[in-house]
Amino acid sequence: MKKLLILLLLFDLLAGAEGTLLFYCGATMVQPMRMIARIYRDRYHRSVQILQGGSGDLYRRLTTLKRGDLYLPGSRQYLQKGEGDDLFPYRKVIGVNRLAILVAEGNPLGIHTLDDLLRPGIRLAIGAADLGSIGRITREVLTRYGGKNFYRKIQNNAMYFVTDSRELARLIEEGIVDAGISWKATAFFPDDRDRIDAVDLPEALSSPRLLELATLRYSRDPEGAKEFVDLAASPQGRKIMTEYGFR
Repeated sequence: MKKLLILLLLFDLLAGAEGTLLFYCGATMVQPMRMIARIYRDRYHRSVQILQGGSGDLYRRLTTLKRGDLYLPGSRQYLQKGEGDDLFPYRKVIGVNRLAILVAEGNPLGIHTLDDLLRPGIRLAIGAADLGSIGRITREVLTRYGGKNFYRKIQNNAMYFVTDSRELARLIEEGIVDAGISWKATAFFPDDRDRIDAVDLPEALSSPRLLELATLRYSRDPEGAKEFVDLAASPQGRKIMTEYGFR
């Protein structure tokens, strides 16, 4: 309860600042969104406060706090949950992403398939299915590949269960784990591209996922939020998304 009150106070202070949009953003998409936010600020003279985290955790926060202007989850499933209440009145596709196996640069252990993740000695991290889009999609893909039993084997072999892609990337970069299942775009980020490689999964198994940016019904500046969505979905915004691997 104390944490909730602090968040509410923070949101009220931010919302009270003239021209500030509050943006719930899945961790994987934060870097390109920061670039677009800078363009938005210069063009519309409004700032954007980005709150990052796992998509599921962010969804719970925004529906509990009933504050904010924008939401970008890693999976459209979270937007579909709010359709009945018209929670996300305006939304556009701004890019695509897909799941991949992430390994250290050069793939020193020769990990090429999902079966390789069960090899003895492989240190593995995966997303927690109840906290973010990575975990949900990972469970879906692994179950499609080898059934529930295969997913349980992967769970049993995992050393860490993470909430978002940034945490998983850090574990690989620091040599804490050898591999993880996450969004492919992570391997394209400036801080990661020289330290992480992505091993593609068959497209039939892990098809590209559309990324949709949405305004919130609670927005105190719905026109400003809509302008941000339009900018992100414009050729300029999509070019930035492509540069970060969201092709």
